[in-house]
Order: sequence, then structure tokens, then C-alpha cells
Amino acid sequence: MNALHYVRWRAWFVALCTLIVLICLGLLAARGALLLAHRPAELGLNHPDIAAAFWLGLRFDLKHLSVLLGPWLLLSLLFYRTPAGAWRFFSALFWLYSAWLLLLVNLFSVVNHYYFAFYQSPINALFFGLQEDDTQAVLTTVWADFPVIGLVLLILGLSCSQWWLARKVQRQLLPPPSPSSTSTPSSTPTPSKLRFALYALTAVVVFTGLGRGSLGTFPLRTQHMNVSTNSFINQLIPSGAHALHLAHKERQRDHIGNDPLVLVHRAGFSSWQEAARVCGLPTLTASNGQDKNGQQLPIRLASTQQKQGPSSPSSNASEAKPVSKTATTDSSLLFAPTPMLPAATAQPPHVVVALMESWGRHLLDYDDPETNDMLGRLRPWLSEKGDYFPRAVSAQNGTHASLEALLLDTPITPLMQSSHGYQQYDSSRLLPYKEQGYKTIFLTAGSAGWRQLDPTLLRQGFDEIYDEIAIKERYPEAENHTWGVDDEWMFLYAQDLLKEAEDKGEKVVLFMLSVTNHPPYRVPASYQPAPLSTEPIRTVMAADAQLGQAILQTYEYANDALGGFLDGLEQSGLLAKTLVAATGDHTNRSIFVYPDSTQLHYKYGVPLWFYIPPAYQGPEHAAIDRQQWSSHQDLFPTLWAHSLSAQPVPLNGGRNLFATTADQLDGIENPDNQHNRAFGTPMALSFISEAGGRGFSISHDGAVVNAFDPTYLEWDSNHSLQPTQTPSAALQAQAQRTKACLALSDWRIRQQARQKP
Repeated sequence: MNALHYVRWRAWFVALCTLIVLICLGLLAARGALLLAHRPAELGLNHPDIAAAFWLGLRFDLKHLSVLLGPWLLLSLLFYRTPAGAWRFFSALFWLYSAWLLLLVNLFSVVNHYYFAFYQSPINALFFGLQEDDTQAVLTTVWADFPVIGLVLLILGLSCSQWWLARKVQRQLLPPPSPSSTSTPSSTPTPSKLRFALYALTAVVVFTGLGRGSLGTFPLRTQHMNVSTNSFINQLIPSGAHALHLAHKERQRDHIGNDPLVLVHRAGFSSWQEAARVCGLPTLTASNGQDKNGQQLPIRLASTQQKQGPSSPSSNASEAKPVSKTATTDSSLLFAPTPMLPAATAQPPHVVVALMESWGRHLLDYDDPETNDMLGRLRPWLSEKGDYFPRAVSAQNGTHASLEALLLDTPITPLMQSSHGYQQYDSSRLLPYKEQGYKTIFLTAGSAGWRQLDPTLLRQGFDEIYDEIAIKERYPEAENHTWGVDDEWMFLYAQDLLKEAEDKGEKVVLFMLSVTNHPPYRVPASYQPAPLSTEPIRTVMAADAQLGQAILQTYEYANDALGGFLDGLEQSGLLAKTLVAATGDHTNRSIFVYPDSTQLHYKYGVPLWFYIPPAYQGPEHAAIDRQQWSSHQDLFPTLWAHSLSAQPVPLNGGRNLFATTADQLDGIENPDNQHNRAFGTPMALSFISEAGGRGFSISHDGAVVNAFDPTYLEWDSNHSLQPTQTPSAALQAQAQRTKACLALSDWRIRQQARQKP
């Protein structure tokens, strides 16, 4: 055996092992930084589960590094006996690869740290939505909010140091240069061929074992990433690169696939009809289309051709092709008529929905009109003039995802941006209005080019789309910022649209998306904030005092602008014939930290507010419990019930929030009293994947996280959610209904998305 071959291979192999150790130390430091920077105040550093999380994280690190670097070990054995030039070529390729690997690993460690600071989660599927955002705006936000130069220097410095140390180890183990290329220090023992083969085989076996991650029957897998009941501790396990890999897999899970019943079957139901029954919807069959009393339901598809309205300044509606849908599908059975509404028949009202950027509910707990005015002109509307449901949660945890969930009732996102966005869905919340002759308008203070809102929304039932360009044309004095124009100008434009529609005798559905309450946080120079102080939230605030003050100001500004819009409608007389709903797309993710599922109601809590003019209210309106749990799924069912007369609307897990319990239970064919008990208890349903599981629900009985492998939480005496291993029968029934409703919504979208438009 040539001694030089062995010496150079041994030097390279030790350097390879050194590189792995250095990367693991870097990832260990990243976990430590995440723990120190973001751990909940009540979590002590001596908690025994922390050590378990770090150990499991190291095992995953070694697993992934073995997979990424193990092939180089096999290649080194192929190059083992090659001439010096070939070996130098192999070594150069390896060190070039290792440099890129170090840069990426360290980059995603830093990204994961700051992603956690903003989203209170390791990198997840929302990360991939960043590429579909306004790139310039995202870069501006990152530059304004993060120490970009310092972080780049940190990543480069750490990567270069690790690379240099590993290279130094290799050089020190190589023989010094000599005139003879075959000379080797006499002190270096040369193993026999058999012994070297054993060395090499042992190295391969060790790398294979590390790549497997376990000596047990099953390899180390994602399902093992749970060492504690504290979800923050569990979130320490994946490195940034590992979290990115898991996020990619999560995004892939939302691909349509070939089996529309995949989630229905996973939920344990034999058919979508069974899921619909357990969800609490009328039991229908494709053969009769009747309810349990034998009454024929007017169950036709919502539209045969999409109406096209005049083009807007920001879009060309003529470019959107009308979508035909004449073939009846099974989901056409999931329709039921709204009640007869004499007022809506005599005078159909306008309908306005405001989706407010980052309008979280938690901050309102610290509102004080004298010292911490969070509401401005919105105050009387939330406290006296409308109906405020404070116990509401968002359908998703991102703006675009919540927008899709509100408009299409889809748990699969992004949907409209894919080829499936060319399909028109019968679950659309707009199509029932279009059937009754409404004009549908989308208005945003941002860009209609963001996430391709124009033209995708034109395919989903909107006639006209207006954005910051149209607003600036009408109001040149409107001030621009990173994401668009300030909200007050959007609301002024909205008033103009409603007045113009009223003058023309048109009835309008107007859906608005605000943008100001978004990082980088700032308010227009002309706005003078009311008294605000971060002192009441100082002990629980995740942001520093300066950032916290900026967040409070934009939060107050957006609320005040919404209140000014409502004041304007009232003064013009339009409010008497206009239904208004307002909610947040998600919570503000920069000011509070929610370490685990015990604070679901805060982590995903958003205000849900309605104004129903007296002429369109039912007799039960005043007696309704406004403390019931609700969600985005309930927004349009509530509006439909007060604005559409005898109009077929798509059924889902949502409900009319002003219906009595008896109304909700009417028509449900289910002898299981526990199920009826659960359905009688108002439940808020969300599509959000919390703690790695699909969807959650929350009610007065407690919360269910991931109904497909449920974690149960019940309310304690302090009105906090706590995990329980012995859930009540009502909470178990809630889990069944949650699973059924999620599976049903998933099936409805999948079976239509697979059809060609």
C-alpha cells in the first residue's frame, strides 16, 4: 500500500470530521441564541426538556450532515489511489462544496432566528410566500428592520472561520513538501490493505448510522421531534436549514394531488357526505338532494358565467376570460337557501368587508381612552354602534392565505396563484351576490400586482379591482409608503365608490385590504397619534420600546382610519343601507410572543365586528351572545343571512353569528347527543397548522389542536388553556367535528381544482 495515499486520505477524512463538528457547534450556538432571545419568561434555563431538545437537535444535525457529506466519503475511496493531480481536483471540489454548505447552513440559522422573532415559529410554509410578495417592499422592510450588514458579516465571518479551521487540520496532517512526491514521514504508520479496508468500512458504517439517526427499528423521523409538552422547547430542535426542509414538505402537502378524498379518508370518513354530517351540515345524497324532512333544496351551482364589469384604472377586466361551469358536481349538493328577508328583497343593501392588516385582538386588552388610545374614531363603533365579537380567530396566519380562506373557504394555499386559480370554485363567497345582481369590487391600499391579485381575483368573482394607482389618480396628495398608500385614502376612495354606486342605483359588494399597519411601522406625517404608552405592556412586549411605540401608532392609525370611514358612511346616510364587516388578516407578530398552544386565543386572535342596519336585523339580534367563539369562516355566512333573500349559498363549518342555537341545530340529522352538544356550543374553526398539525378549533369547552392527531386543551380557573390527557366528551366531540369540517373544505376544493376550467 502506498503510504502517501493513506496519509492524504487520513488528513482529508479528519478534516471532514472536523468540519462536521464545527458545523454542529455553530448550530448549537444558534439554538442557544434562539433559547436566550425568545424563551418565555416562565421557562427556566434549567428545564430538563431543554437538554433533551438540544440532544435531539444534534442527532438531526448529524443525520442531515451525514446525508449531505457522506457521498464525499464514498467518492474519496474512489479517488484514494489516483495520481496527485486527480486527488487535488477531488479535494478542491470538496472544499468548494463545503464553503457553499457552510454559507447556507449559517445563513438559514440567522434567517430562522429572525423569522422566529417575527412569526414566533421556526421557518414554516409561509416562508415560501415571501417570493410572491412585492420583492422591493420586502427588501426595504428587511433593510429597515434588521441589521443586514452586521448579519452578513457574521455569516461570512463564521463560515470562513469554520472553513479555515477544517482546512488547517488537513494541512497539518499532510507531510511537508519534499522533492520526492512519494516521500512520507517515517513516523507515519502505513496500515495493511485489510486494515485500511476495515477503517474505510467502519467510517462508511458510522456515516450510515448517523444518516439513519437511530439504532432502533425505525430511523429518526419528523414524528420524533417532540420531547416536551412545551412547544417552544420542541421548536428548538430543527436547525434553520432543517426547518426550511420541513416547510418545503409542508408546502408540498398542500398540492392538489390525484385523490380529492385524501383528507376525508385520513380523517376516518368513508365519504364526503359522512364528513358533512359530522361537520353539522344537512345530510344530503346525490340521488335526491333533499334534507331530512324530504324538502327539495335549491342546490344549483352558483354561476354559469362570470359577469365582467368595466375595467378599472389598475386592471383590464377584458383580459379575464369568462369561466363556464355547467356540469353538476357533488359539491353542488352543499348549498342551502338563506331565509326570506323582506327588507333585502325590497332594498338590497350594499355589503362592505374590511380586511385589516395585522389587526390582532390582544393589543385591545391594553386600550385605555385616556392614556393608551388604541382605537381613535373606531371606539364608539366597537363599544356601542355595532356588534363586536372579541373571541374570534383568523383562518390563516398570513395576509394572502387569509384572503383566500375568506373568499374561497380554502385550507389549501396558495391556490389562486397556481394553475388552479383559473378554476372558479362554487365555494366562492362572492358568487351568491353576483347571482342577485351585485357588482363586486376589490379595493386595496397596496398594489394589485402583489401576489397577482389582478388578474387572479377577476377569475374568482370580482368585476373591478382598484389599487394604489387608482387612489393616487383621484387623490394626488395621498402619501406613499413601502406597501402602498396610507389607509385613510383607501377609505375615502371606498366612500366614493359607494356613493357612485348609490347614485347609479347599483348594489355593491366592496372588499377592502388595508396595508399601513405593517412593518416598517410608520404613520403619515399629517397624523397626530393620541396618547400612547408601551408601559402597560413593557413586561410582556417582545419588541424594544422604540419599535413598540411605532407599532402602537400604526395600530391606532389604522383603527382611527376605519372609524373615520364609518363616520363618513353614517353622515352620508349610506350606513342605513350598508352592511359592514371588519376583521384582521392575522395578529401583529412583532410585539408579543406566544410560546405554545396555551395562548391560541391570543396568538391567532383577531377582532370580528359587524354593523347590521336596524332594517336588516332579525328579532333575536339584541339577545345574541357576543362572547361566543367565532372565526373567519363565520363572516360571510353572517352577511349572507342579513343581505340575501332566499339565495342558495355554499355550506361549510361556519355559521350565522346572529342565529340562535336552535336555528343552528335545525335540520341536523344526527342521533348522537354529544355531537349535537358540540355543535350547539359555538366553535371557532381555523385552517392554521399549529404545532405541525392541520387546523385547530376553540370553544367554551376548550381547544383542539391538530384534529387528525389531536392535542386537547381545557380552560382552567384563570381562563387559560392547559393541556389535558382526559378531555371531556364535549371536547372530544368538538375534535370530531373539527376534523370533519376541515376534511370537507379540503375535499371541496380538491375535487374542483382537478377539473379543467
